[in-house]
Amino acid sequence: MWPWYQDGCAMDVRCDQCQTVYELDDTRLKPGGVTVKCTQCQYQCSEGFKSPAPRHLAPCLPRAAFATLRLFRLKFPIPSSLVPRDASAFVPDLWLRLGKANMSLEMEGAAVLGAIDTLSDQGISNAVDIVQLGAVVRFGAHWLEERLKFGFETGYASGDSADSPVPGNVHISTVPKLPAPGDSKYSLFAFDRDYHVDMIYFRQIAGAVHNAVYLRPSLSFDFAKAFRISAVNITSFAARPVATPGNASALGTEFDLGLSFEGEAISLGLGYGLFIPFAGLDHRAGDATNDGFGFSTLNTGDAGNAQSFQFRAALKF
Repeated sequence: MWPWYQDGCAMDVRCDQCQTVYELDDTRLKPGGVTVKCTQCQYQCSEGFKSPAPRHLAPCLPRAAFATLRLFRLKFPIPSSLVPRDASAFVPDLWLRLGKANMSLEMEGAAVLGAIDTLSDQGISNAVDIVQLGAVVRFGAHWLEERLKFGFETGYASGDSADSPVPGNVHISTVPKLPAPGDSKYSLFAFDRDYHVDMIYFRQIAGAVHNAVYLRPSLSFDFAKAFRISAVNITSFAARPVATPGNASALGTEFDLGLSFEGEAISLGLGYGLFIPFAGLDHRAGDATNDGFGFSTLNTGDAGNAQSFQFRAALKF
């Protein structure tokens, strides 16, 4: 056992055998030492528990502060399922916005750079480097007293070569969060799932922008003071085609149309989306000697179109 915090009135000690943590009142300490017995595993130890000069491992704090810190202290054995990963990560995020007259340009780039040295319990014997990159560039312009608006956005999220364990499923919830055994780098970057760029593919099918490059032009027009009509196109490509169901770069193109009304007390909206998939989402069949794509004979062929109709109603107060 050894004391890991002391405030001059009480200190916490941890059992070397089972890691159970206890509070020890320093008034019980004697010049010749005191023996401490763990009630969990019956281990006994007296080393280090002597008076009048107990060891201080942290600056003394007032009793009130010590009582507050106690709420966050473990009072139970450390679970054996916890594994020291020897992991580190550096997460830079840069943002820039420029504007002049009726135009604006906004850019953001982020990365996760690091390493995980211990993954043996996950079946990976080697250390893994983390190199995840993401970026967005957005341009906007407006005319006719801001009633006519044009926008163009492009985004990038790096992908990883590890395939989903569910053949054909590209949703972020099923994508492997670790590289395949033997691979020394993991590079999948995913946007926040609340960052929506479309109605169908990234929002519903993929769950988030990941392993992708997309181009997104948009146009909207406000009329009759309270109405707006809008049109958006999103064309997407895979950053790592090998991780797509069809092992191809082109994922698909989507057209989203909208009509909305903004009144003083109510907000209404209608939306229609059409997603046309490309070769990257096709379920290719294996040949006579290689069924490596993992699709059954009932789950092969070209991907079909997807549509979405949406209606929104909100009261303002």
